[in-house]
Amino acid sequence: MKVDILLVDAANECPCSTGFVPYLINRNYIIDRRPNIYTCIEAFADQEREYGVVIVHMSILAKSLRVVRKIREQNASIPIIVITFIGRGPTDIHAITEAGADDYIIKPMCGPGYLIEVIGKYLPHKQ
Repeated sequence: MKVDILLVDAANECPCSTGFVPYLINRNYIIDRRPNIYTCIEAFADQEREYGVVIVHMSILAKSLRVVRKIREQNASIPIIVITFIGRGPTDIHAITEAGADDYIIKPMCGPGYLIEVIGKYLPHKQ
């Protein structure tokens, strides 16, 4: 089964999550939402699904880095986008990209429309 986005989202109650997920669904993106690294790895082990992009949305930087590294171990080529918050400085952004993320989005400055633009770099067929 083709799934556009594997969303690793530990911030279920975050207004960002509750806002951008329906926004993506309304634009016909198929999303497989996983709450943590363990269910994310299970998703990759499941050969029934093919993912176009991974979005990592976690409030703790260390967890985000661990998830990105684990995803890279499972799949070296899938695009990874990390959603982070405004308090992240250049050092944290560098750590995210060094861990293997292809892109990042800083919330709340960048809304769902910008998320669509970034996803469009990796899933152009949905634009």
